[in-house]
Amino acid sequence: MTLIELLQSTANQNNVVIEETFNSFLYTSDLFGVDIASLYTSEYMKSVFTTYNNRDELLISIDYEDDSKVIFRDISEVDNNLSELFEDEYTYTFRIEVNKNIDSNNISIYSSDNFIQWLKTFEDLTDCFSKYNNILSVKGQIYLELLDNKEINLSTKKITFFKQDKCSIIPDRINLLEQRKDYCFVSGNNVPNIVPEDFFVLNESDDEELNTLFGKLCLLSTLTFLSDISEFKENSINYKLYGYKTIKDTFTLNDMTTNSLIALFKIYSWIYHDDNHSSISDKLGITRNLLTLHLKDNTLKHIEGDVYTAIKSNFDIYLKENVQRYLEVKNQVSSFIHDMSIKAEAHSESFVDTMKSSILIFISYFLSIIIVTAIDKGKFINIFTFEVTSITMIILIITWFYRKNTISDIKSKTVRFEEKYNNFKERYSDIIEPKNFKVLFSNDKDHQSDVKYIKDTIEKYDPLWKWTILSFGFITLFFCSYHDTSACFDKLIQFGYFVDGLLMWINP
Repeated sequence: MTLIELLQSTANQNNVVIEETFNSFLYTSDLFGVDIASLYTSEYMKSVFTTYNNRDELLISIDYEDDSKVIFRDISEVDNNLSELFEDEYTYTFRIEVNKNIDSNNISIYSSDNFIQWLKTFEDLTDCFSKYNNILSVKGQIYLELLDNKEINLSTKKITFFKQDKCSIIPDRINLLEQRKDYCFVSGNNVPNIVPEDFFVLNESDDEELNTLFGKLCLLSTLTFLSDISEFKENSINYKLYGYKTIKDTFTLNDMTTNSLIALFKIYSWIYHDDNHSSISDKLGITRNLLTLHLKDNTLKHIEGDVYTAIKSNFDIYLKENVQRYLEVKNQVSSFIHDMSIKAEAHSESFVDTMKSSILIFISYFLSIIIVTAIDKGKFINIFTFEVTSITMIILIITWFYRKNTISDIKSKTVRFEEKYNNFKERYSDIIEPKNFKVLFSNDKDHQSDVKYIKDTIEKYDPLWKWTILSFGFITLFFCSYHDTSACFDKLIQFGYFVDGLLMWINP
């Protein structure tokens, strides 16, 4: 015997009240003391504890006015002498309370009739949606286990009344709600965080009224994913749809119909559950345009024609046009990146050519001094006079600052080079989807390679240029300190022979 059958089998009950929600089950009845003493024995109490699901918490109490005469929370607390606690002429309230716990996505339903009645009873739209707040936050499909042996075949992707071997694939609710924020504006004091799949009926029950209620809730949710603006009121939802025409309408649970539900849900699924990952924004734009042309009496309650096929056909045409535009954009981007690579090479080559020219000028200058002096004096005597040394050092100092200015100029060009690239990217960021945008620009790999090439060129050749200038300066000062340059050369040659002989001795 089930718990509800056991409770209802007791005779002489008055003012019986049965309430059941997702969170609790409550059974109360009024009886005279003489009936309680004879009916609610310890054996009966123990049988109550054996008929509820042990994942829940059960409380039995027998109250007189505001005072509890008996409270049992566990079968071990049942007293065998209950009859001694009650007066025959008094009226007592017998109360059964069950606080439900969700275990492995299972929820107990002790009285399916009263539970369904609770689902179908509400004061306004906000009250209706608020019933489901507790279970919508649970990850996965919720199984409502009917403990009164009744059969209800109603099932959605979120809620089911019958056990399934494989649950329906549950959509990523958090991601869907985030996408709705990106493309639709939903406002109101109590905006329900529901998605259409929560209430789209996969298997209908025998209760047409319950099927219709779920269909209406699904339709209201679908509207929020398709409309530009949705505003929840206490008992209605106002929506605005901007397409070829502007549609403004209001839905309430009482006056709305579900005639257009299948078509709208199909469109919603195509937009938000596309395996090809097409642009949601593009799909919504085409959908809103064509929906406004297929509405009868300017309301989503009535849709004329096969709007789903019309929307898909228009989107296919839109894609073909966009492919050509995409190829044009891709060619423009490829050409730009190629030009930027050429500029990067030109900047690097310009720096290297400047360095080479500077070094060749030094070599030519020093050779000309040596040759002219040798011809004039017949030998290398006092080539680097004070005057020559002064002029040489001035040239070297000017070259040093010229080197720094060249490097600074290359770095400025590199910064400008990066700015041009980023500005070019910004021009296309608004017309290309983020994923395609990254692919189109190869995640900036080519650009980063160009910038690295310029920087590596500077790091590679700048030390050579710097040490060349310092070496010429050192040589100039060194030879300036000797009057007989030829003698200095002889000493350097002798020192070179000494070092070479030393190395031969160390490594014969």
